[in-house]
Amino acid sequence: MAANAAPLLEQLRREALLGAAQTRAEADASCERIRAEAVGAAAAQRTSALAERERSAAQQLTTARSEAEQRTRGKTLAARADALDRIFARAALELETFASHEGLRELLARLLGEALGYLPDGPVVVRCARGLGENVSAALKAAGRADADVREDSSVPLGMLVETADGAIAVDVTLARLVARLRPRLSPALALQLDTRAP
Repeated sequence: MAANAAPLLEQLRREALLGAAQTRAEADASCERIRAEAVGAAAAQRTSALAERERSAAQQLTTARSEAEQRTRGKTLAARADALDRIFARAALELETFASHEGLRELLARLLGEALGYLPDGPVVVRCARGLGENVSAALKAAGRADADVREDSSVPLGMLVETADGAIAVDVTLARLVARLRPRLSPALALQLDTRAP
C-alpha cells in the first residue's frame, strides 16, 4: 500500500511545487506591476512638477518683461516730455529774434485780423511790443481799422494785445501765445522726430 501511495505523493509534491512556482511568478509579476506603476507615478509627478516650474518660470519671465517694458516706456515718455519742454522753452527764448524777420509784418496782419474777429464792433486799442507800432498801424489800415489806438508797450512780448476800448475784452496774439496754442498740434510731429532719432 505504501508503494501504491508513492506515485500519489510524488504527484502531490509536483503539483505543490508547480503551484508554488505559479504563486511566485504571480507575486513577481504583481511586484513588477506595482514597481512599474510606482515608477510611472513618480515620473508623472516629476513631469508635472517640472511643467509647473516651467509655467511658473515663464509667468515670472513674462511679468518681469512686462514690468521692464513699462519702466522703459515710462522713462521714454518722461524723456520725450522733457525734450519737448526744452524745445518749446528754447523757442520762447528765441521769439524776440524774429522782431526783424521779413515775414513778421505779414504774420502780424494775419494775427490782427483773427483778433479783431473776436471783438465786437467799436473802438479798439492795440498794445504791441516796442518797435512794432509802424507794422501794426499798417496792418490796421489795410484791415480798414485805421481808427484803432496803437500803443507800444515794453511789457508786451513780441506780438500784440488787442482790446476793446474799455478793456473788457482782450485777445492775446503775441508770438508766445501763438507758440503755446500750436504746441498740442506740433508736439506729436516733434515727438515722432525724437523717436526716429533715438538710438
